[in-house]
Amino acid sequence: NLRKKKKENERNKLKIQIVHPNCFEIIDNKLTMNPFIRSLLRKIIGISRDKEKIDKVLKNNDNDKDKKEEVFQKTEEEKEKEKELEEIEIDKLFKEKKWPKNMKPIDINKIVQEHYQQNSIFIDCDGRDDINKL
Repeated sequence: NLRKKKKENERNKLKIQIVHPNCFEIIDNKLTMNPFIRSLLRKIIGISRDKEKIDKVLKNNDNDKDKKEEVFQKTEEEKEKEKELEEIEIDKLFKEKKWPKNMKPIDINKIVQEHYQQNSIFIDCDGRDDINKL
């Protein structure tokens, strides 16, 4: 009987995905997902810029091997400064609404799904429970 009860509990087990509250804000008494959307668009811009850099490195790969070594020789300070400059550039592109043109819809869809996962809370519950108990 205990085994039967355990199997029944397993069959009714649900995992609910809820977008994290930090992804919402209230503007003019209306709930919006603007923080989520802003961070998603910035992520898409950043990944697009990374893709451009990778494509450029691959294109120049045969031309200059010394330059390739230079990239790996940067100090932590130089890497941090580069990261800050990249964030400034991403913010600038976001404000100017200059959206990437080098990405396929399937790539954007993967980024959206990943962002949704990263900004969610997962709750285990019993499917037989009343919705108000969650």
